[in-house]
Amino acid sequence: MRHELGHALADAWAEGWEVSLQGDRLRVRPRSPSTEPRGSEGPWRAFLRTHALDAIAELCGPCSAPQGDLDWEERAAILEHDAGLSRVLAERVAWLWR
Repeated sequence: MRHELGHALADAWAEGWEVSLQGDRLRVRPRSPSTEPRGSEGPWRAFLRTHALDAIAELCGPCSAPQGDLDWEERAAILEHDAGLSRVLAERVAWLWR
């Protein structure tokens, strides 16, 4: 996933777009207000639409909960198993629900 995300972000940058986080959402905007981006619907945009939650989790970086927080660990495990989320995303969502 990281490899594909890296390619999607690099392709967006090469076409004149900046992808960043705004709160808990991905923000895609022209890198420079005075520059018109060269493309708008490249494969990178479709990838980010499809994998937005994983991309947000990766861009946020690691989250850490206190050792022994069994409620957090259990919520993350349930989200990973029942909802089919990646471990990173499940941990992030469980952390938000604490």
